[in-house]
Amino acid sequence: MTNETKQAAVAGHTPGPWHVTYDGTVKSASGTVADCIGIERVRMNNARLIAAAPDLLAALERAASALEYAAHLERNKKMIATLNQHATDARAALNKAKGAV
Repeated sequence: MTNETKQAAVAGHTPGPWHVTYDGTVKSASGTVADCIGIERVRMNNARLIAAAPDLLAALERAASALEYAAHLERNKKMIATLNQHATDARAALNKAKGAV
């Protein structure tokens, strides 16, 4: 089991990677994740965004941690506040994605 698969299992979502088929269906190795409907351009854009979700989730986790670490090292109070605000925003988005909101 890969690290990503373990994290997905703990998070309660289908492990990535996910990919988009020609008709806007989002699939993983274990099957269909989502069927997008609507106008083709919008359907495919939505499908691509959904398919990127596992990668975006992992990247945002890393970014939030990096922001928190940078705030800890920073000496400029205004920059500390900015970094902490960005970290808070990132953590709020992560909580929303994980259903913790």
